Amino acid sequence: MNQLDWNEIAKKHGYDDPVRMVVELYYLEDKSLEEAAARLIVSKSALADFMQNHGLPRREPSKALARRWSRGGPSCPACGCTKSRIIQSFPGEPYRRYRRCKECKRYFLTKEILEQEDTLGLEVLTKRAEDE
Repeated sequence: MNQLDWNEIAKKHGYDDPVRMVVELYYLEDKSLEEAAARLIVSKSALADFMQNHGLPRREPSKALARRWSRGGPSCPACGCTKSRIIQSFPGEPYRRYRRCKECKRYFLTKEILEQEDTLGLEVLTKRAEDE
């Protein structure tokens, strides 16, 4: 098994310190683990191991989910498009929905949690989703 030289990777990308490089990509530039790994040309597991070994916490699932929704809702796993049509819904907790991507026409399943909040007698629904 080849050991990655993180100092060499950092220098190749213009950083002196590999920890600072990961902090800037993952936290300051708000890249996902996949995006940061692709930019550094390493695997996701190698980057996750590096973060764990250096005490850099990963995002909590709720923050990762909120981050995904802030970028436009559930996205197609094939092409990344956030425009989809709901084909079928299955009530329950979590709420499951089959969707069809408007770009590549692929079907995919999302799990959505609908939260009710009663404010001044008004019912407000907020949605969170997790792509499967």
